[in-house]
Amino acid sequence: MTQGADHARERFELAFLATRYLLGSRGAALSHGLPELVSTSVGRLKSALCHAERHQRATRLAHELGRLTAALERARLRRRPQWL
Repeated sequence: MTQGADHARERFELAFLATRYLLGSRGAALSHGLPELVSTSVGRLKSALCHAERHQRATRLAHELGRLTAALERARLRRRPQWL
């Protein structure tokens, strides 16, 4: 894979884990559906979302959901017709 493809895959996997957690998946079920956890940042996110302290989990989830929301907003603005 190219560096850009690796980055895109990592961003997808981070968003995937955060979304699965938000929808109720916990523990090993968080990464169910991913072929493997290839990046250290994805592994760190999974560990953070399994942390014993709720505050630690919530802080990390909020950070990742903020990144996901910003990416979705950028994509929406790129597709916006020029006349709007």
